[in-house]
Amino acid sequence: MAKLSLVVVISFFITTLISFCYASSYDRAFVLEGNSLFTEVGELPTLQRSKVYNFEVYWHESFIPPNASSIVIGGADLSQIDPRGFGTAYAFDCPLTIKPKVPTSPDDVIGNAQGYYILSAREEVGLAVTMNMHFKGDSEKKNVLSFQGRVQSSGNIREVPIIGGSGKFRGATGYYKSRMVSSDPKTHQNIVLFNVMMKIPSKTTINPLFESM
Repeated sequence: MAKLSLVVVISFFITTLISFCYASSYDRAFVLEGNSLFTEVGELPTLQRSKVYNFEVYWHESFIPPNASSIVIGGADLSQIDPRGFGTAYAFDCPLTIKPKVPTSPDDVIGNAQGYYILSAREEVGLAVTMNMHFKGDSEKKNVLSFQGRVQSSGNIREVPIIGGSGKFRGATGYYKSRMVSSDPKTHQNIVLFNVMMKIPSKTTINPLFESM
C-alpha cells in the first residue's frame, strides 16, 4: 500500500513538471515569435569612439518679401505694432554663410537652416526653436543636423542642444551657441553667428568645412 502511494506521488510530480515545462515553452514562444507588443531586435551596439567637431556659420534672416526667409505662420502679424506677441509662430528657411555678409549670389551660400520657432514665453521674449541644418554638396539632402531647445532673446549668448541627425550626422550630440551680429529694426534683417560644437561616431567622414578637434 505504501509502495502504491509512493508511485502515485511520483507520477503526480512528473506530470506536474511536464505540464509546467510545456506551459513555460509555450509562453516563451508566444513572446518571441512576434505575438507580443515587444519584438527582439538584437543586442545593444558596443560604445564607439567619437570625433568632436567645431564650426561657425552665419545665419541670415530676412522678413522682406517677396524673398523673405522667415514668415509668420500664426499669431500676431508683422504689420502690428508688436510683432513679437506671445504665441506668434514663424517658419524659416535661412541661408548660411562663412562670412558675416548678406549673400548676393548662390556661391556665397554654404547651406540652409530650416525649421520654425514660436514665441512661447509671456513675461519675456522667449522662443521654442526647432531647426535642421543641411549643407551644399548633399544633392539628396539626407545629411541633416537637428537642434531643438529654448532661446531667451534677451540673452547675449543663446544655447540650444543638438538632438541628433541623419546620414553622416547620425548619432550627433552637442550644442550651438549663437549671438546676434546685426539687426536692422526697419528692414527686419538679422545676422546671427552660430558656433556649433558637435560629436559624432569616429567612423563617419564629413565635409572639410568641419574641423575635427
